[in-house]
Amino acid sequence: MIIATLAASLPAGAETRADSLLEVLDGKLADRSMFLQVKRARLDSLHRIEGKASTDDELVSCLFSQFEEYKTFALDTAIMIARRCYRINKRSANDSLLWRSSIMEAEALQAVARYRDALSILDALPSQARSMFNEEMFKCYVKVYYSLFNDTYPRNDAERYRIKLIEYRDSLVTILPSETAEYHINKAEMLRVLGSPRSSMDEVDILLSYYLTDTEHLSRVLYVAHNVALMNGQRQRAKELLIQAAIADIESCSRNYESLPMLAMMLYEEADYNRAYTYITTSMHDIERSNARSRVQKITEMLPFITEAHRDNIARRNRTQNVLIVVISLLSVCLIVSLLFAYRRNKILVRERQSLAERNDELTALQSQLAEANERLADSAKVKEEYIGYLFSLCSEYIETHERERTRLANKIKTGKIHEVEMALRSSQSTENLNSFYAKFDSIFLGLFPDFIDKMNSLLTDDYKLAPRDSERLSPELRIYALVRLGINDSSKIANFLHYSTQTVYNYRFRVRSHARVPKEDFVRHVQQLD
Repeated sequence: MIIATLAASLPAGAETRADSLLEVLDGKLADRSMFLQVKRARLDSLHRIEGKASTDDELVSCLFSQFEEYKTFALDTAIMIARRCYRINKRSANDSLLWRSSIMEAEALQAVARYRDALSILDALPSQARSMFNEEMFKCYVKVYYSLFNDTYPRNDAERYRIKLIEYRDSLVTILPSETAEYHINKAEMLRVLGSPRSSMDEVDILLSYYLTDTEHLSRVLYVAHNVALMNGQRQRAKELLIQAAIADIESCSRNYESLPMLAMMLYEEADYNRAYTYITTSMHDIERSNARSRVQKITEMLPFITEAHRDNIARRNRTQNVLIVVISLLSVCLIVSLLFAYRRNKILVRERQSLAERNDELTALQSQLAEANERLADSAKVKEEYIGYLFSLCSEYIETHERERTRLANKIKTGKIHEVEMALRSSQSTENLNSFYAKFDSIFLGLFPDFIDKMNSLLTDDYKLAPRDSERLSPELRIYALVRLGINDSSKIANFLHYSTQTVYNYRFRVRSHARVPKEDFVRHVQQLD
């Protein structure tokens, strides 16, 4: 998955970045059969578990898991599963599971554009169900009124749904824990609908800072962030977020999505007709397969424009090909003339061969100089090998010192000299040994890479430079990235080596990377290429 810090402003090469993301999306679309196999494997596994269920509770638990998989993949099946759960729970007189089954059915009916049926089910639930499943019910109400608000025309008639949507989002935000992705998603959308772009962007910044690794909500996080960025006039940023949302949908094998058709329309407006046509037809195919009729209206509105533009583009390309055929024919004639001219030139080339022989002698001399340069490089490689051997010797010495100290303390414990052990543990000898080890490490590393500090600072902005302290040759930040240069990129391993906590290492790395001149996702690669 492509994970990037998108809360910051876009770099100068934003177009190139969006183009790279589009290439990734094209690759994901080409690999859709692989993602589909993974999805079907999960469904087959759940069906096998269902076949082994021996009690109603086990069966209902398995059906709930199946519903979660099918609700974004095949909505007709999801509705059948919800109704089957309802029948089983009604037979066992389990009210809480019966209510949950009803909410599941309402959620699936909303996705197939049966909004009235979904509202009827939700409104008919008793007050006990509302108190037990208020979060699930509010989420379902939000989905229903969100779809009604978006799908109702003329827009004046949609105002009452907008009011309901805001009310239920407000209620949902009130009961959701503030540290969850759902809380910030709904708050951002509520503020967007209320017309508060700056406040909505604050919520998006939180989502992009903390929830990009939340695979359950990743697509929604990115899509909501796209909506808010678009509202704030940040079209290029919105485009990148929308592409990433589409990638997340394809990887999760979701068919009930909004991101890909919206991206198709955006690319149509940018005259990228081939991609727009591919994305809109893919969206139509997926939505038809999933029976997500709530998404059909927008796609059917966009499809004629994109299809017509795609046809025109193909016609222009055919005309261009015809012109190219004529041009190639003319070039062929020119080539024949050129061959005749080359024949005459061949006689001149014979005379130039003698001159080339003389130049060959010069090349021989240059090869001799190159051999000498290679010998100097070999000598340099030997020096680096000596430093590496010294580093391993230093590590061995450090391990041996600690082993002797451990043995000495163990002997004192055996002889009952606990007080001496406590005194030894309180002594600063260990810290001094560690500082000595780091000082030797710094010397060895700077012997290998004498210009490391200057080259490291060349990767950072002018207002942030790294420099060692007065008593050290490398600062903690430089020492961390020295280990990265040596090929140790795992923060936990770096923390163990430097006797820091993993969070401390992460904070140092994040602080340095946030001041990078180069793209943040490429910073480690640039450090590892320093010589």
